[in-house]
Amino acid sequence: MIGTTDFAHRPVYSGLWMNLGFERLGKSERVAIPDVIDDDVGLFWMNPSLVLGRQRRIVDPDANDPYLSWACAHSFGDPLPIHLLGRVPEVLTWESFATAADYERLPKDDPSRTISQTCWPHS
Repeated sequence: MIGTTDFAHRPVYSGLWMNLGFERLGKSERVAIPDVIDDDVGLFWMNPSLVLGRQRRIVDPDANDPYLSWACAHSFGDPLPIHLLGRVPEVLTWESFATAADYERLPKDDPSRTISQTCWPHS
């Protein structure tokens, strides 16, 4: 598989998604999952058994994108990052300073989201 996902080459992550799509569509086709390092493989939390034993993403606990920490914790069976709950208690995931986000288009009900360049759920 050749191409980029989220601005980088991620053959394992992309292949796992592709195969999940085939499976859910009832198709027999599958792409081969290469045995290479793919830092985003832990984000494929839909089937942790496909992720175990693969490269772990190093997650910065103070990152601007805690949804990555939530996904990796789920995939690898790590403790959930409760300290990364959103500013709104019921929001589990949020993101700040995303590369492709247009924060000016966020709902105007909370101007602090535009100023802080934060959106929830993540973009």
